[in-house]
Amino acid sequence: MSIKDCFSKKWISYEFSRTCTARDCIRAVEKACAIRLPDGNPHDLILRTDNGPQYVSEVFKNTVKILGIRSEYTQKYMPEDNGDIESFHNSLKTDYIWITELETFEDAKKLMEYVFNDYNSVRSHSSIDYLPPDEFERRLREEDGFRDKFLENRKIKKEKRMKNRIEEKRRLKENVSLGAEKSFQNSGDSDQPPLLFSISSGIIHCMIRSCTVKDTISLKFQMPYPVLPLNKNILCCWCQ
Repeated sequence: MSIKDCFSKKWISYEFSRTCTARDCIRAVEKACAIRLPDGNPHDLILRTDNGPQYVSEVFKNTVKILGIRSEYTQKYMPEDNGDIESFHNSLKTDYIWITELETFEDAKKLMEYVFNDYNSVRSHSSIDYLPPDEFERRLREEDGFRDKFLENRKIKKEKRMKNRIEEKRRLKENVSLGAEKSFQNSGDSDQPPLLFSISSGIIHCMIRSCTVKDTISLKFQMPYPVLPLNKNILCCWCQ
């Protein structure tokens, strides 16, 4: 288990073990608390995890509660809710582990020690002005104006992302309406109602539309279907 600061991107602690139990995860959390919270005050800290059996176990939840940390769980089948740590683990595998020949557990343990230092002290991160996390945190503490400037730029980027998302949803809605209209125009006398599918996180949200029926259902994507791509987000097809 790895503990990472979502703001500074610093990899705070980890537990490298042959097992992955709730006790292993607790040790990683306790290490992080000893490093980040020397005064024992969690300062409204939130620990975000997925719904793995280790994190939903009573011993883990009770330990986190005793430490004064609030737990936050991602939605099921929504790894993007915890995208920061998911991306982090992917980087560990692709940039360090998969390109290294490892023969023993000790080899892997030594690699993790090297990666831990390299990730925090050497590797630059685009989301923190292309600085390593250690250097980023130092500048936050010591350089006047750096934090204010960083937070202002971050606010501007966030507002821009929100505007882009709103615009993307608007265009998506227009495309769905246009696709439905075209499907009805081309359906002729067919008894098969047209279906519109929008892909989201491995689940396809399907809207069945006809002259008298307008229902919304969700189902897992199963092939084969005769699929006609409408754009990168929408699939227009016929029910079989």
